[in-house]
Amino acid sequence: MLNKCRHVLRVPLRYSLLGAGGFAIVFLALFLASDSPDIDAGFTACKATPSKTCLTDWGVEKALAQDSLPPYLRAVDQLARMGRIEDARALEFLVQKGVGETLDVAGARADRRVASHRLAAALRSGTPLADSIRDIPEMDAGVLWIAALDLLDRNPYGAARHPDTQPANWVLTTVSNMAHEIQVIAASGSERRKRSHFTYAAELFAAVGDRQAALDALLQIPDAEDTYLHMSPDLIKAIGVDKARDLNSRAGKRMPLALLSLATAEDNDERAADLFVAAFDAFASRTPSPDFSFMFRTVRKAVDQGHADLSLRLAKQMAQLADKTPSSLPVFGHIDAARALSVAGAPESDIRESIDKALALFPENPSKIVGVGLVSGPIIWGASGLDASARIELSNLFARIGDLESAERLMDGLERPVGWWSSVLSPEIPVEHLAPLLLVASKTLNDSEMAYLRASLAADDVANHSTAEHRAWALSTVKNLLEGEALTGQIAVETYLFALRVATESGAADLNDLALERLARAAVNSGRYADLIRAGFEWHRADHG
Repeated sequence: MLNKCRHVLRVPLRYSLLGAGGFAIVFLALFLASDSPDIDAGFTACKATPSKTCLTDWGVEKALAQDSLPPYLRAVDQLARMGRIEDARALEFLVQKGVGETLDVAGARADRRVASHRLAAALRSGTPLADSIRDIPEMDAGVLWIAALDLLDRNPYGAARHPDTQPANWVLTTVSNMAHEIQVIAASGSERRKRSHFTYAAELFAAVGDRQAALDALLQIPDAEDTYLHMSPDLIKAIGVDKARDLNSRAGKRMPLALLSLATAEDNDERAADLFVAAFDAFASRTPSPDFSFMFRTVRKAVDQGHADLSLRLAKQMAQLADKTPSSLPVFGHIDAARALSVAGAPESDIRESIDKALALFPENPSKIVGVGLVSGPIIWGASGLDASARIELSNLFARIGDLESAERLMDGLERPVGWWSSVLSPEIPVEHLAPLLLVASKTLNDSEMAYLRASLAADDVANHSTAEHRAWALSTVKNLLEGEALTGQIAVETYLFALRVATESGAADLNDLALERLARAAVNSGRYADLIRAGFEWHRADHG
């Protein structure tokens, strides 16, 4: 939930409906977990004057007081990144016990969860690589890979990023040695592990500027049919697009993905355009029906790479293909075509035409069975969430072109939780349309939900490097929120986290300090261990850059 910022390549809601139930269970587990009043009483001073240390201590104590903890607990990585590795291991041990593991297995899995943190910390402290590897349980190629990314400041525990500063020489040397160690492990692994581990090594060699070592690592991957190597743009650029294409020549059904990666990495405009077309055609030719989602992604990436004419031509091809493609869910083919036309800058009339075709294909009976899942069985249009997803995506498209009445009409009748409104509002919507849309949302959302919605959209605007107008709106929105009355309630912490992200990315030091203060107070008020640890972590991150 805290990383909910919708990136430029937003995943349509229809593709995340299945995961939403699982997320809700985890969220409820976090929210409803009982806490000891005795622990709360022991942190009276922290309530009065919160600090990074006391917030974290309090959160750890409350977490350890639980009978069990939910899986995939983010607090584990947060504690480890703060250097509190033993606390992190203790929480993960409880997680594993909670899912029924024996003490030995729970301990091994807890060691595995924090192994990359231990390794990175040991290396930063000056411990030689060989000694660090020997002293850390559960060491393997994955641990080396993640720890190396950590040393390179690539943030493997959150959203991937490329640091602005060149790593120190000792980091480059150490990472190169770690890549060699990964190759040693890969040499004795299975074919599947060879494919992934030699690619890990190649990525690290590319990161430290050793092109030949990167290529040599990839050449050690055994030839096999349908072999797809997932290479980052940096690795592709390091070894060359032609060589990367040769290495993926046997990618089989996944070749379109390889072509799309190659197009993104290609610096020559003409060659990049050819690769975009090849990827698009491959997605369009998939059986039993075209992959409209990946066709849209191809158009989106072509736009990002500056291929305006090409992206518009491909978007129009999508619209034509949606007209003649048989599908159990033809609504979404037209929606994806409309999305492609929108990002490619097509005339409003073309976008509306695809929208109208999608609306015309909505099943008249919400109880209509539109498919059969291998696990879920019959998929009912109205009960599966497909109807809501389609209406939300179309509402977003209407908002982009300024038809706010149609956008509101499509949302009418939905339950309108704040998460759905967050899917409707996106950085692509012109600033002048945001105020009336937020006014519509305010008819069904309470004040705290509206604050969350505004803050999440502001964080999206900053994260997606939107227009100057959007960034100004984001900063003004967060300033008003932070200087207004303090928020309380279930989502106050998440709201202040979004506000903190905007303040940090905008370089607004005064707002950054205020956001940290409000975040700490909200965590204290919530009393939930996850909130307290997160507040302590964000304070730690602000102190250490």
